[in-house]
This record gives sequence, C-alpha cells and structure tokens, in this order.
Amino acid sequence: MKLSEARRCMKRFGRDGIVVALGSYDEDEGVLLAALECGIEDIVSSYEGKYDSDEEFVREMFEGIVPGLDDLPHYVHIDWESTARDVMMDYVECDGYYFEA
Repeated sequence: MKLSEARRCMKRFGRDGIVVALGSYDEDEGVLLAALECGIEDIVSSYEGKYDSDEEFVREMFEGIVPGLDDLPHYVHIDWESTARDVMMDYVECDGYYFEA
C-alpha cells in the first residue's frame, strides 16, 4: 500500500476501522483499498466479505437465510444470476470485496 493510500484509509476509517477490517475479517490491505474505491464511509458495518462473483455472494447470503437450501429437490432451479442482479442494487463490489451500499 502506498503512503498516500494509507493516509486516505486512516482519514476515512480511523485506526479502529482499519484494525477491525484487517483483524476481525482476516483480510489483507485489499479490503481497505476496495472500500476507498467504492466510496465506503463505514467499513466495519458495511463489509460483507470477498467473493468470486455476485452469484456466489448472493448464494452464500441466501444459504444463511433459507434453511435447507442445498436440500431442495433436483427439479427446483434458482436463477442465481437474476437474483444476484436484483440483490446487488443494495450492495457494491470492488475487486471482489462486497459492501452494503
């Protein structure tokens, strides 16, 4: 991380926000840079995790909400792409890091 980026992180998130983001979430500095890029003000309350795609993010979110989601019969199909498109209206992603908007 460049010194200028570190200063921006300190100014925006404060020491406590940086400590929580790097320690509690077990992330590297990428989460801080992504939060800066996305315009996130409160990284602690808005960070949702790092995922490979919107579909992966939304599927994991729904697995925590809908019990037995993986046990649905084989003939039940969920359009994760469409669902992710709708859900992402309330979230923002930068470099694989997801934040509540």
